Amino acid sequence: CNVLMLVCDKCVYVCMCGSSPLSTRKFPLSGFEMFCSRFATIAVIFGLVTFTLSFDYTGGDELYEGDACTLKDGASGICTKATECRWFDPRKTERKHCSWSEDRQTEVICCKTPEPIGVRSSLACEQQHEHVYTTFHIIEGEEADPGEFPFMAALGYHGNEDEGVGYDYRCGASLITRRFLLTAAHCFKQGKPLVALFGTVKLDASGGGVLVMIKNVHRHPKYNPKTKLNDIALIELAQKVDLTEEVNTICLHSDTKDVPDGTQLKTEGFGIIDTDRLLRSKVLMKVNLTSVALDKCTELLDIPGRKIVETQYCAVGKENTMTKYFGDACEGDSGGPLQIFQDGKYKLVGVTSFGAGCGAGKPGVYTRVASYIGWIESIVWP
Repeated sequence: CNVLMLVCDKCVYVCMCGSSPLSTRKFPLSGFEMFCSRFATIAVIFGLVTFTLSFDYTGGDELYEGDACTLKDGASGICTKATECRWFDPRKTERKHCSWSEDRQTEVICCKTPEPIGVRSSLACEQQHEHVYTTFHIIEGEEADPGEFPFMAALGYHGNEDEGVGYDYRCGASLITRRFLLTAAHCFKQGKPLVALFGTVKLDASGGGVLVMIKNVHRHPKYNPKTKLNDIALIELAQKVDLTEEVNTICLHSDTKDVPDGTQLKTEGFGIIDTDRLLRSKVLMKVNLTSVALDKCTELLDIPGRKIVETQYCAVGKENTMTKYFGDACEGDSGGPLQIFQDGKYKLVGVTSFGAGCGAGKPGVYTRVASYIGWIESIVWP
């Protein structure tokens, strides 16, 4: 079909085959629009200049939106509108063409198939060595032993120079890769932390540890400080940390359901260790907790106008029969981990968010990590 027909209305060039135009693709040309058929060669006469254009159109071999395709590097993909493909870069001309959208306005390209949510974090977990878990003879908590929680980090903020304090450690975090930490979004309410301290159970000078500068923070875009919803954030370190027995990563728990009944949860932190909220620990404390169903948690917390939702997790400790206080996380433990020990590895279930009193028998509320795997992977493993 090499017949050219000029339609004077709006000065549009149409390639005709028989009596019907084959309108398959648009091409801009000197301010006009041109529709052309497969392998058509168009001779366009404009003034005294003649242009000859040719192009390759896929015709009957074209793939449509939603069809499976193969990229030039052999990777699998799905034919997707270019505007909806997360890897599409308009500056790059090398892309696998499938077809055009129904309105002929948007190119449909072969877009790399996105991995199911959780694949990248699971692969990272598989590469971890099993942790040598030792059972050793926070409110109503116990001191942690060196190396017991190698993923635990303390976040350091500007200290009081008058008192000679270099950093003020006010929040916790969990190391999930050599470069990234997971913490609570509300930990940035009073400013950005400057450093992260790893590999120690003591915050004084005798504790040692590894101090790493913080490069950037990523608060969840839908974090709500009033309701504490989406209270989760990522911290990007200025450099990768070296993994040792004292400094190591934790896996992400990907199951959005509560852990099975009877499963022991643990949380740890350098926070308040007395119910009057006066005494702060310089030693990492740990406590055992158990899950509390969301509806029961809402009832026990009894916060007017607030319901605990599926993206949150509730847990409470046992009562000490002597002191009558319950094991609990408290101020200063914010952003720290709630984890289980499963298949030889620690798995991060929650991020410490908020509670109603310390050690009062009411559940603590944690941000459920499994609900945010997709968001985490988009930043940590893009």
